[in-house]
Amino acid sequence: MFLKQRSSAVALFIVSILTKPQSAFLAPVVVYLFFAVAFNWRTLFSSLLAGGVVYLGLTHPFSHGRPVYWLFEHYFRSGGDYPYATANAFNLWTLLGGQTVQDSTPFLGLTFAAWSLIFLVLSCLVVLVFLRRRQAYLFSWFFSAYFLALTVFFLGPRMHERYLFPALIFLTALVLWDRVFFLPLVILSGCHLANQWYIYELARKGKYWAPRFDLFASVIAVITLVVLLQAAGYLLRNLRLPAAQRVKYGKGVEI
Repeated sequence: MFLKQRSSAVALFIVSILTKPQSAFLAPVVVYLFFAVAFNWRTLFSSLLAGGVVYLGLTHPFSHGRPVYWLFEHYFRSGGDYPYATANAFNLWTLLGGQTVQDSTPFLGLTFAAWSLIFLVLSCLVVLVFLRRRQAYLFSWFFSAYFLALTVFFLGPRMHERYLFPALIFLTALVLWDRVFFLPLVILSGCHLANQWYIYELARKGKYWAPRFDLFASVIAVITLVVLLQAAGYLLRNLRLPAAQRVKYGKGVEI
């Protein structure tokens, strides 16, 4: 989102959410950049108008007389189809026995869903701090999107095996700035492939859910955890560096 074209950026973000609701994980980055950098009320009005027109234009042909918010109801209803701590995604909840376990199940004094929410809120807060310090750099936008995508997959509830893919898109772009991301890209791509392959192999045999505490799933989850820890360490190191040392990814974005 280049900030001189905010209305177009908001319209495209609406299109991405309508295409794949999971794109909403980018909302913290999009909303922060929209309001924190060179904000003005005229741009807000034009962006809301553009987003509304795109939403109505794409959803109205399928509404069949339903209220304008019908798609949100559909998304929330669909989100309850598999209310598990994890639904075949090899992540933290795989390691902790949450595979095909209701996310409302008590776990360590709360529930799986509550712990997920806490972890995701903390991840968003860290990303917002990172953006606040490095908001003028395109690298920071891509890294924030990558980190959020990875944490949502690994710490979020009701994740499927496919939901790691967005992280790979942003991680691939990060290699253009820093070669340190190449090895995580290779490893995470392998984890994604292994997760997909294993679930599809089970389905081919008539089994549609991986068992709890599956050894293969646990190994892949541990490897993914290592990549997440590398990303978290990279982010925290950048936050601790003096400003003069943090700015090392080329020219800032003109805003």
